[in-house]
Amino acid sequence: MPSIALSQISGSNNVVIYPANAQYKTGLGDNWYIGGAIQLNSANSLETAPTGMANVSVESSSGVWKSVLHDTNASQLSNWASTNVSVTTSAVWRTFVAQIFEVTGPAFGGGGGGLILPRSMSGGYAA
Repeated sequence: MPSIALSQISGSNNVVIYPANAQYKTGLGDNWYIGGAIQLNSANSLETAPTGMANVSVESSSGVWKSVLHDTNASQLSNWASTNVSVTTSAVWRTFVAQIFEVTGPAFGGGGGGLILPRSMSGGYAA
């Protein structure tokens, strides 16, 4: 079952920082990292991906904002260190890096069964 750990940061200068990930699980070969950013300057080159990631998507509102999504392109990285990307003009920005990893649970005997989620994760319903 996949799970996600998220790190986020914000600033207002011409160096956009993609934060080190929370690294809920470290040292695994099956980590996938996704990074995203939004900036209140649609003219900046926010689509320049941080080293180790590739640009996946760019959306913008002419003259107002730009948002991007990057990922490690299914590369099997064991961790994600904080990475800076320079843009032309200082502007307010917010970034995140999410770590997606496989979670293994206890083996249940008797076959069948199903996923059991804590009440807070399942919206109040047990699966």
